[in-house]
Amino acid sequence: MTAAAPPKRALLRDLTLFGTVALVAGNMLGTSLYTLPASVAAVAGPIGLVSWVITAAGFLLLALLYSELGPRYPRTGGPYVFAREAFGEYAGFQTVWMYWLSAVVGNAAIVTGAIGYAVSFSPRLANSHLLQFLLAQGVVWLLCGINILGVKQSARVQKSILLINIIPLVLLSLALFKFNPANFHPFHPKGTWTPVAAGSALMVWAYAGIESATVPAEEMQTPQRTIRLGTLLGYGLATLIFLLSAVAVIGALPNDIIASSARPLELAVRETLGAWPAVAVSVAAIGASIGVLNGWILMAGRIPFSAAQDGLFFSGFARVQPKFGTPYVALLGGCVITSLMLTLY
Repeated sequence: MTAAAPPKRALLRDLTLFGTVALVAGNMLGTSLYTLPASVAAVAGPIGLVSWVITAAGFLLLALLYSELGPRYPRTGGPYVFAREAFGEYAGFQTVWMYWLSAVVGNAAIVTGAIGYAVSFSPRLANSHLLQFLLAQGVVWLLCGINILGVKQSARVQKSILLINIIPLVLLSLALFKFNPANFHPFHPKGTWTPVAAGSALMVWAYAGIESATVPAEEMQTPQRTIRLGTLLGYGLATLIFLLSAVAVIGALPNDIIASSARPLELAVRETLGAWPAVAVSVAAIGASIGVLNGWILMAGRIPFSAAQDGLFFSGFARVQPKFGTPYVALLGGCVITSLMLTLY
């Protein structure tokens, strides 16, 4: 089956390699960087480090797969395109609808997590569900507007957020100087290897977004090179940060304290470096949440684009904004669903 021709009004090729790496790494890191250490500590303990290594090795194979499929089929939609090419329209139909719904519904959870971090800086915000709701809506629609203005503008946000994510990386590196080997004992407190599987299952969430470079394929300046390198470099950067944070948090805190903490990275930095560095980690967590939301709003606008061209999605979602060269109908439609989901908050 041959791919359908692109629309007469094409998307603009404004996405650079740096922007693609920021998209992949940002979509992977997001809130998982700041919350997963506690979840893994609760189910596995220090042996969770083995889970990280196993999961990273498994997703390296997936990164290699996407780095080959993306350049071979450089069409907007990523997994939808691959499923349709391999298995036909029915598989493509299932893939695009499930993928799109998971993105637009998941965006509501992402912005809710960002607000959850923000309330710690404002008692007034913490005490008002209405203010939290309005702030969440404002963030969603601000990012939607930025994405409509162009993939270049969205990539600028993503690159800025990636640089903000370097803050906890640097602080955790400093925290390693107060590394306490005693926190690694007992290494597997449950006495079996079963928790390794449980820890790996949790970490699958962290690697959601590894396919991000394949989704806006028609907006890459040099798609074959950018998709391949963006996928592999984004995977490598995110994995490095995940592993460093896991080692640093375990080295800074006893396992039971990690498991009971809602903000383990912040607590680890507070215990080793003091209060102000811990505040910086909280600020970075808010930034990371906004970054992953921006990335997934971008993704939600591209996931159904080719399917709409092929008649497997609402046809209006294939429309391109004349001035900015973005799939504005798909962006607006996705954010409407996200907004509606926020009314349940």
